[in-house]
Amino acid sequence: MYRHLWLSCALACVFFSALLHSAPAGAHDPGLSFAELQITEQGIWVSLSFAIGDIESLVTMDADHDGVVSGTEFAAARPGLQALADGALEVRVDEHLLPPQVVAIKLEQGDALVFQLKFPPRPGALLRVSSPLIAKLARGHRQYVSVRDKKERASSGIISGTQPTLDFRLRRADLGRPLKR
Repeated sequence: MYRHLWLSCALACVFFSALLHSAPAGAHDPGLSFAELQITEQGIWVSLSFAIGDIESLVTMDADHDGVVSGTEFAAARPGLQALADGALEVRVDEHLLPPQVVAIKLEQGDALVFQLKFPPRPGALLRVSSPLIAKLARGHRQYVSVRDKKERASSGIISGTQPTLDFRLRRADLGRPLKR
């Protein structure tokens, strides 16, 4: 009986130790990215956040493989990251494709790479968000999409390889729920 109790305690300790040490605090989960869209009168502002490891498979950032992306390595990777950011997200309003403008590409603490984009304003009733980048990332990658209007009302959904597009109704800057496809 004591042997089973000791073995159970040992296994529980190993499990919880692995759980606590598996992801450092503040780290960005690989396989999950975030797209935050803010609709304003000046346009649609987008912040796309990815784990560096997810993007590293497409654009080498840690050239010396020391686990740290230095300023020099980041500068060398910038042209590839710029090209990736240009096609990372498609935004349409009433089927009109809006051209993206890359505002910034930056590294954030906790292993995150952030693309900041701006799309021009366009009145309409339907906002369609799709991610061509999802198909290039590891199978099973998901992107949580949150859309906020100027009154901070929000709607959200998940983009994945099996559902790379989300639709949101726009009503005088009021956002509805994602439409079922």
